[in-house]
Amino acid sequence: MRRVAAHCVITPSQSYQQAVVVLSDGAVVEIFTFTEELPATEWLGGTIYVEPDENGILRAYQDGVQL
Repeated sequence: MRRVAAHCVITPSQSYQQAVVVLSDGAVVEIFTFTEELPATEWLGGTIYVEPDENGILRAYQDGVQL
């Protein structure tokens, strides 16, 4: 599991401010907002976009690169 945080996370149906994206094998398994620093979370800043791939699996991208 990998946890990454950003100022903004945008999904096809919702936007989150100050949010964490949890990834497992490259797939998004959870998104949640936070108010305090979380241990074992990589701060990326900026915006993370979450979109389904060609198989419908949610993937996270920042600056056009899959996380």
